[in-house]
Amino acid sequence: MNWWQTIKKKIFNFPKHNNDIQFENKEWFIEYQGEVIGELIKPEFDDMFWVSYQLIQLSEETKKILSNTDLWNQCEFQFRNKKTRNYAPNAIIALAQ
Repeated sequence: MNWWQTIKKKIFNFPKHNNDIQFENKEWFIEYQGEVIGELIKPEFDDMFWVSYQLIQLSEETKKILSNTDLWNQCEFQFRNKKTRNYAPNAIIALAQ
C-alpha cells in the first residue's frame, strides 16, 4: 500500500460525529446579495480536502448569476449550511472547466 492509499484509508475510516463537520451534512445554500440563488448538493470526496458538488440553479435568472465566472473568481457568493444554517467563512472555490 503506497502513502496515498494509506492516507485515503485513514480519511475514509475517520470517526464521524453527529455535528457540522460530518461530511454528509455538507450541503449548502448559495447566497448572492443576501438571497438564496442555488444549492450545492450531493457532496463527493475528490482529493485531499477537495469536495465536488452538484450545482442546483433555482431559476433562469439565478442561472445567469451562477454562470458568471467573474463572480466566482471574486468570491462574491456566500455558502450557508442547509442543516445548521452556519456560513462557511473560508470557502475555497475551484471551478471545473
